[in-house]
Amino acid sequence: MSTYSIIKKSELEGALRLDAEFYCVSNEIKGDFVLGKDAVEFVQYGTSKELNEEKKGFPVLRLNELDNFFITTPEKYCNQISREVFDDLKLKKGDVLICRTNGNPKFVGKSAVVLENTEIAFASYLFRVRPKKEIISSESLATFLNSKVGRTQIERFLMPSIQANFSPAQFRAIKIPLLPKRTQNEIDNLIKESYELKNKSAILYSQAENSLLEELGLQDFDEKAGLWSIVNLSEAKKAGRIDAEYFQPKYEAY
Repeated sequence: MSTYSIIKKSELEGALRLDAEFYCVSNEIKGDFVLGKDAVEFVQYGTSKELNEEKKGFPVLRLNELDNFFITTPEKYCNQISREVFDDLKLKKGDVLICRTNGNPKFVGKSAVVLENTEIAFASYLFRVRPKKEIISSESLATFLNSKVGRTQIERFLMPSIQANFSPAQFRAIKIPLLPKRTQNEIDNLIKESYELKNKSAILYSQAENSLLEELGLQDFDEKAGLWSIVNLSEAKKAGRIDAEYFQPKYEAY
């Protein structure tokens, strides 16, 4: 493998980066490719309004709710956006969500595909793109971005700082391989099958949990957690523990 590369002066004119690492030969995509700006028809930031945990307003997805290739249920809401703004930010089937900024660079560029229309908006440290179907499918784009080769493209354009950043402008500059339609169809089918199995596993897990609680007689158990408890020194010696958490009343109730 070559340890150096030669760049023409014309390639540097208007370039976003001048550091040598950016032009490393190992970062190059082999074969035909398109730039990110030519592969998508739509790019959008999420809301930057303050979120709450009291379920006031509209549900808003964050990075925490990206689960591998898919999205999960939001834990936070926003009551500072209008219905019109929410409707504009609702995640739709075919959207690809990308993490824009995070203190951990490994999370920046992390992607997930939306496989169903939702009633969920998304936060500003994410942005979404909608790929041109004639170039690349949503499933294939998310797969590429999460792959080893995709990571090299993301990290090539990543702007390191206290909060690493991979903006829509940087996304537009990355190289995306032109995959044969047959390959894309195979990827699409595997992602959809994975999504169906993930949903099925969640149902089976819930059924298993309910069966266990029923067997233990804890289905309707109401945890009444006291704020304090009194423990004799002899009990602490017997338990071999002196930390307060160990002696919480709820554990005795269980």
